[in-house]
Parts: sequence; structure tokens; C-alpha cells
Amino acid sequence: MSLVDVAVVGTGAVGLLLSYRFSQSGVNYIAVARDRERAALLKLVGVKVRDVDGAARHFVPKVVAPEEVTRYKPKNVFLAVKAYNVDGVARTMTSLVTRETAVVSLQNGIGSYEVLSERFSKNPVCIGLVTYGVHRRGLTEIVVTNEGEILVGCPKSPDVSMNIVELLRSAGIKARYVENIEGWRWAKLLINAGINPLTALLRIPNGVLLQEPELLELAKKIVEEGVAVARKIGVELPVDPVKMLVDVARSTSRNISSMLQDVLQCRETEVNYINGYIASKARELGLQAPLNEIMTVLVKVLSRVCRQGHPT
Repeated sequence: MSLVDVAVVGTGAVGLLLSYRFSQSGVNYIAVARDRERAALLKLVGVKVRDVDGAARHFVPKVVAPEEVTRYKPKNVFLAVKAYNVDGVARTMTSLVTRETAVVSLQNGIGSYEVLSERFSKNPVCIGLVTYGVHRRGLTEIVVTNEGEILVGCPKSPDVSMNIVELLRSAGIKARYVENIEGWRWAKLLINAGINPLTALLRIPNGVLLQEPELLELAKKIVEEGVAVARKIGVELPVDPVKMLVDVARSTSRNISSMLQDVLQCRETEVNYINGYIASKARELGLQAPLNEIMTVLVKVLSRVCRQGHPT
């Protein structure tokens, strides 16, 4: 069995970005692809990376198929798959995760960390909040549109947090530990709730929200519904999410949101874990979140219609 520092599970945009940075910095890592065919393609063709500086670079990830992971023993596992795939992927990770392995959830929305904490109850399970702007073109190219950071917190194992932060920093990835990771997780959830569904439905980059006053006002109201839910359950928000919505839309003006990326590729989206989570939590608490309800329905139907082969 080979010891490695990192296993990156997932070869989407974020997974390939992490693999690229680990590869460039000499971190001993493996990337776990969805299946044998995807692993073979990435080994054969490699990955083109269009970085923030505009330069195009190429690397061949050290990628393995799921059935090959039993040969490796990683110290850290970064789970970079879509939220709706977390439960299924976690079931296949049991041979990859030992009692000493730290598991880092990198998903949008709320729900994935809870699944992983239950599945790996004896392991340190951490939350990584990714603010890098990165999207994938096809299966073998990623485009980095802005240099963000990864906020890290391990609610039940705070001592592990700095180990994860230092590992990411050693790979040239901006990262920092935040004590109030739950507050930051909600802050990111609320910002995503305001930006992602509108950009996906209208097929626009983030910055267009700032150019259309009616659209920006709608985004703010979507966020405000979520703020009411967060306050009701006692979440301490570290920032003003409405103000941060504007700041993020401005700093990521050229970005294509992850939800829009999914819609453009006729893939399932993570709306259930973002707006859907807010709407569900509001109902549970006796609150109203009609805009989040509407966003959830519209995005789900749009994605489903596209996957059924109808024009959208």
C-alpha cells in the first residue's frame, strides 16, 4: 500500500484545480476519477489549465480509477464532487479512509458535511469553503477566472484545521482557518442563493446582477429570506450577507457560477442544497421563504427539461 499526503476525490473544476496546484508544488497526491474511462482519458490527454494570469499550462494528473484506491493510504482526503453525489461517493471511500485520515468537504450548500460526519464518525471531518473562480471546459480543460481562497474549519477536530491550511498553502493555495466555520458556511450559502439561481436561469455571468437594478434587488431579497432563517436558528453570521453579495458579484463579475455551468451542460444542479435547503429550513421553523422556493423549482425544472433533451 502506497502512502500519499492527499487524495483528491473528483475531477471536476475544483478537483482538477487542487490536483494541478498539488502537482506543481510537489505534494504527494492522487486524484480519483469518476470511473476507469475518465481516468484513462486524463492520463492520456492531460489537463490544460488557463490560469488567472492568462497563461495556458498543461499537466498530467496522477489519476486513478475508483477500483484502484485500495492501493493507497492518504493522510487527507479532499472530496470535490457535487453535493448530490456525496452520499454515494462516501460509501465507496471506506477503503480509502483509515482511522487517521482527515476528510475535507468542499461542496456548495449545506448537507454534505453532515453526511460525511455520520459516515466517518471516528475521523476528523472538515469543511472547506472554496471561493476560487474556476470552471471546466469539456473534460480536460479548466479556466481559473479569479484567485480566491479556501476557508477551513473542522468543527469537532479544531486541531486538524491548521494542518489542512498549511497543506493547502504549501501548494500555493490561499487558505485560512476560521473558528466560526458554521457562520461562514451560512454566509457562503446565502451569497450562493442570491447569485447562482438567477445567473443559471438567465444564463449570465455574475457581474450582470450589478448592471440590472431589478435583478440585484431580487437577489438581495432572496438572501434576506435566508438571513431570517439563519437568525432563527442562532447562526452567528460573520459578515453582512447582503453587502457581501454585492462585493462578491463585483469581484467575480466575469465568473460563470457553478449552477450556470451545470445548466449549460444539462447536468443536475446543487439547488436543493442551496435555495432548497433555505426553503426547507424555513418551513421547518414556521417561516416563509417564497423566493427561495420559486428559485428551487425553476432551476430544478430547467435542469430536468434540459436533461430530457428538450430545448431550453
